[in-house]
Amino acid sequence: MKGWDIFVHSVRLVFRNLDAALRISLVLYLVYAIAQFWLMSLAPAEVAGTPGALALTPQQAVGSLLSMLVTVLVSIWIAVAWHRYVLLEEVPHGWLPRFHGGILLGYLGRSILLGILVVLATLVVGMVIGMIGTVTGSSGLIMLGGILGVAAGIFLFYRLCPILPAGATGQPISLSRAWQATQGIGGTVLLLVVLTLLATFLLGIPNTLSGDPNSALSRIYSLVVGWPLMLVGISVLTTFYGHFIEGRPID
Repeated sequence: MKGWDIFVHSVRLVFRNLDAALRISLVLYLVYAIAQFWLMSLAPAEVAGTPGALALTPQQAVGSLLSMLVTVLVSIWIAVAWHRYVLLEEVPHGWLPRFHGGILLGYLGRSILLGILVVLATLVVGMVIGMIGTVTGSSGLIMLGGILGVAAGIFLFYRLCPILPAGATGQPISLSRAWQATQGIGGTVLLLVVLTLLATFLLGIPNTLSGDPNSALSRIYSLVVGWPLMLVGISVLTTFYGHFIEGRPID
């Protein structure tokens, strides 16, 4: 039941340290929310005479790029600050966490590397099994390939995710160290994924019942519930590093 323990511990990290969580993320998350609303407002227009085709104006393209850059910067800034608060007890002063430029850049690089590895794992596993399904004429095997590909990507992410908090603390570790430290966590990962999906589903019920998930009120609700989901997700990574790399207990 370690997956349950990690999930509950991560939730408690946020709500036991609510003041620090708000000081670290509130202002930055408001910037994140504004960037998201801006991005939503830059929806591409339909190309006349080409049903289903969409096009961005130059202004929309620039705005979308800026909005995405702000979103990435703010997300990484929050993640690094939260990792450092939990693991190094770097207490925030005021309503903006300390800006560690070099560490943020390293975090971005590790995130991109991890993302590439996850995508590759997903594609390789999915394509190999899918090709076998194509050769044998089994549509079920083709579908299974897609599912197992996603599962492989998720599993690889959790096996290697300690590199992110490690970099945030200024004590980077190698991919091989993370891989070795997280051996035998298949069941833990499965339960964590199920719990995360369940929490996301339950928090999303009001939007589903609203009848218009694209309304302004629904979007505001999504951003509000997105805050604890973001912090808990970052806390899961923090807990993985603290437990599997540093040997901290999960209380």
